[in-house]
Amino acid sequence: MLLTAALLVAPAGGPAPGQRLGHPVHVTYTSLDVEGRSIRGRIRFFPDDLGTALGRVAGRDAVSPDDPRGDSLALMYLNTKLDIDVGGERLDLTLTGSGEAGDPVMHWYTFRAEAADRIDSVSVRNTALFELFRDQRNLLDLHDVARDAWTSLYWSRREPVPVTVVVGPVGFRLQYRVTAPVPFRGNPTGGPSH
Repeated sequence: MLLTAALLVAPAGGPAPGQRLGHPVHVTYTSLDVEGRSIRGRIRFFPDDLGTALGRVAGRDAVSPDDPRGDSLALMYLNTKLDIDVGGERLDLTLTGSGEAGDPVMHWYTFRAEAADRIDSVSVRNTALFELFRDQRNLLDLHDVARDAWTSLYWSRREPVPVTVVVGPVGFRLQYRVTAPVPFRGNPTGGPSH
């Protein structure tokens, strides 16, 4: 019995030869801080999923997030997949940082966006990686800094509906905008799974 248990444990130096330790889910985590007319955010990806997405932007199979072009490719990708609208105007994101952290390791980007006026309502939709993975899930925490109010949002390929968050005197009020199905770029039946 002890011998069997010992064989199932990967050696301290990493996985056994030929063994691939991946992640069992496809998910991004995003946090947004809304304050005045500014939005500051951070999004995290599993590096292999991100590399595949960046590769599509570059017209290749994959591009490492650490590639010298990684940040510029990521900015192009985020500006097409993370929709942030204020007053009917889509905000452009500007990258402010990038790196890797955590266990499991995730690649992160920090960004900001500026609205013309104070943000009273924001519409958000995150469709990152939907074009690659049928089981992709995107989680987002939204923080109204002035009122210290929080709300959490969730998207999947089945539910890519934009959510309008109204910033009120006490906290948030959510409004779900039903729109036509989101046209997915790339393979409509999903992509690689690992």
